[in-house]
Amino acid sequence: MLELNPQSIETSVITGMKGFLLVGDPWLGSERRVGRVDNTWDTSMGKLVNAFEIAAERQLLPVVLGDLLHENRDMGKVLEIINAVKGRQAVLVPRDGRWLDRSKGHIAAILQASGLAHVAGYSAKRYQIQVNDNGQWHKLEMECHTSWGGHNRLDQGSRARVVIPALGIVAEPDSSIPTMEAEQGHTLIKAGRLIRLTALEESLEVNVFAVTQGGVERIALKTVPIVFTDASMSADQFQQGLVRDSQFVERLRASTAESLEEEGKEGMIEQIDAICTEIGADDYVRTKLYELSKDAAAAV
Repeated sequence: MLELNPQSIETSVITGMKGFLLVGDPWLGSERRVGRVDNTWDTSMGKLVNAFEIAAERQLLPVVLGDLLHENRDMGKVLEIINAVKGRQAVLVPRDGRWLDRSKGHIAAILQASGLAHVAGYSAKRYQIQVNDNGQWHKLEMECHTSWGGHNRLDQGSRARVVIPALGIVAEPDSSIPTMEAEQGHTLIKAGRLIRLTALEESLEVNVFAVTQGGVERIALKTVPIVFTDASMSADQFQQGLVRDSQFVERLRASTAESLEEEGKEGMIEQIDAICTEIGADDYVRTKLYELSKDAAAAV
C-alpha cells in the first residue's frame, strides 16, 4: 500500500466559494496528437484557463480530475502550467497513485510540494464549502476516494474519484469526452479529456460541471474549429462505416428473430421478396439479403 501523508487532515474548510467546478483532464502535452494539425498545446491550455475563469467568475473551487500533463517528457513547459494554476486554489485528482513516485517528476507532485495546488486525499480527506445564504450557513462536502488516502482509501492501482454525498454525485477521471449520466441511484460524471482528438468528436461540446447546493450544471467550454489530417478523416469514415454495418446486422438479426418466431422461415423470405420488389432491388441485393438473413437466423 502507498504511504499515507501524516499531516493529512480530516476536513479542509473552504470559505468564499459557492461550490465546486469539476474539470476533466486537459491532456496537456506536446503537439503529438494523432489526426490534429493545429497547436494542441495552446488548445489544451486554453481549455484549462477557460475552466479556471469560469470557476473564478462563479466562485467555485476548481477540481481537476486527471493527470494534467499527458507525458512527463513535456515537463519543459511546467512553468506555463504553474502560471495557469497559481492562485486558483485548485484541487487535483490524479488518476492513480503513480503521482507519488518522485522519480517520475509528476506535475501533481510538483504543484502539491510547491503549495500551488492540493492533491485530493493527500492534504485532506474531504473538502467542505461553507456558503452563507441570507444569514444561514450551508455546507457542501466533497469526499476523496483514492489509493493514497482520503475518506475512503482504495486498493493500490484503483482509479481515484471524488464523491459529493449530499447530491449523490460521483466524479472520476476518464479518457473520453466529459459526460454526465444517471447510474444506479447516483449521478456519474466521467470527467474526461478536454481536447477532441478525432473528426467524429468535432461536433461534441466539451463540458465542465458546476456543483452547488442547487444541483449540478453542465457548462460548455469555448471551442474552435479543428483541422484534421486526411488520414484521420479516412479512419473516422471507416469507423463510421463499421458502426453502421454493425447496427444494420443487429437490426436484421432482431427482425429475423421476430419473423421466425411469428411467421416462420417462409414468412421471413416472403417479407424480403416484398421489400425488394417495393424498393426495386436487383437480384444481387436480394441474394445478399437472403444470405444475411440466413446468417442472422443461425445466430438466433
